[in-house]
Amino acid sequence: MNEIEVAKKVLESKVAEKLYNDAASPSFRELGKVGSDVVKTARLLLAPLQIAATFQDRFERFLRELNERVPEDR
Repeated sequence: MNEIEVAKKVLESKVAEKLYNDAASPSFRELGKVGSDVVKTARLLLAPLQIAATFQDRFERFLRELNERVPEDR
């Protein structure tokens, strides 16, 4: 057997699966949590922009409705 076949058999073995579940899996879960925290923090930092965009939409709607209430001849 060459090295590639040996590595393939090791990776497919129950020992490798147990090692992943015991060691690597919790680390990957923690990395996932960190990624989630980064996204949440970015959204929090961008909240003022989201609020401003909402007010802009409301203001635009207000102006459009105001314009529709004024007769054409005025």
